[in-house]
Amino acid sequence: MISMSCKNLSLVFLIVIFFIIPVLFFSCAWVFPIADNRTSDIAELHIRDIFHKDIIEDIIKLFEIYGYNYNSSAVYSVLQEMFQESSVSFFMRSSDDDAIQEVMKELAVIRSAEKAFSFAIKKSQEIFTGNNVNTANIEAIEKLFILSFSVKQLLSNCVKNINSLREQIEQLIEEKTWDMEYQEEDSDLFFDIIELENGVTYLNRIRRTLLNNIAEISKTIDKTELYLKHHSD
Repeated sequence: MISMSCKNLSLVFLIVIFFIIPVLFFSCAWVFPIADNRTSDIAELHIRDIFHKDIIEDIIKLFEIYGYNYNSSAVYSVLQEMFQESSVSFFMRSSDDDAIQEVMKELAVIRSAEKAFSFAIKKSQEIFTGNNVNTANIEAIEKLFILSFSVKQLLSNCVKNINSLREQIEQLIEEKTWDMEYQEEDSDLFFDIIELENGVTYLNRIRRTLLNNIAEISKTIDKTELYLKHHSD
């Protein structure tokens, strides 16, 4: 009797395994393409999406002090040219939900500020290494000043916006999680919520880094301002 019971249990076990494995296989085959599709939901940010109008206006006012005549189009052209020459681009996650799209863009701007800072520091090292502030090329210095000052203002704006953006995202997560519970199936919303939660984690740790970046980029601005002042005298 015991032997027969063992045989029966073995048979049941094999039958269960026979049916479960295909189910698991097709389930995985259905899940992973969703994740793969999510990686394609990325949009490129334009320079104007990152460096807002108020930042550009501050640069124009500062240049007027040194006798330089720049308008907003000229400043944007310099920034666009510098980033394009070094193949530096900025991206964001996209969403079909307008509210989620808005905060994802704001998160992307902060991440872009980090990337722009690294680029500005690299350009500064390229220009000043082997030169001193009195012999560097005036056109290169002007462009570096535009870049560095724009990045500093961008970083400052990001620091100011962190707390309010975090609160906005946390509220949005709560609302969208509630919505998802009453929807039969919305994998995109599920992944959007994960992105938002990752965004909160990012905001919780990035403030100090941005403040350090502001202090560092200010040194570059001091160098370029000294040169511009010397050249305008």
